[in-house]
Amino acid sequence: MHRLPGSFTAVCVISLVLAILGSMVTCAGAFTTIFQDQIVNAGGGVNAPPQAVIDLQQDWLPVQILFLIWRGVTVILLLIGSIMGLNKALAARTWLLAAVTCGLIFELANIGPHVWLQLKTMDIMKAELLGKAGGPPEGFFTAAVGVGIAVSVGTVLVKVAFYIWGHFVLRNKQVVAAFSGTADDEDEPQDEWS
Repeated sequence: MHRLPGSFTAVCVISLVLAILGSMVTCAGAFTTIFQDQIVNAGGGVNAPPQAVIDLQQDWLPVQILFLIWRGVTVILLLIGSIMGLNKALAARTWLLAAVTCGLIFELANIGPHVWLQLKTMDIMKAELLGKAGGPPEGFFTAAVGVGIAVSVGTVLVKVAFYIWGHFVLRNKQVVAAFSGTADDEDEPQDEWS
């Protein structure tokens, strides 16, 4: 295997970090999906969310399960691709290309329903809590929605930028040649974005 550009190693390391973080999110999502009823009824239902929120979650359960499985597949691809890439295995580029493609499509497909569910849940909570004595002021809900959407969209934009950059790195001539066994023995100079 010939010398690879540093950007390839960066793609592998970032993919590994995303795989580890994604596995935690996937496990937490699977746990809450499987044990949703027990979580809601814990503590005698004192702190349970409003029934409208529970109904909304139940209505969207098939979609949430689909995205949970899709995230799991993306995590597996990122994990295998990054480990293979760091070990310079011949199939690493193929696995990483599959991972960044799957991740890019997942993030773009997931953001719309995710933000919609956040908005809908906050509307229900707002209607439920505004009339109660000691409830939060209306500005709280506006701020909460703004912060929630900003964090969600910001995170997605960072990941989408990484996946697009990853495609460029993985299609770099030196990377393609290294994993096809046709790279020259002499290292070619690379620009800083390759």
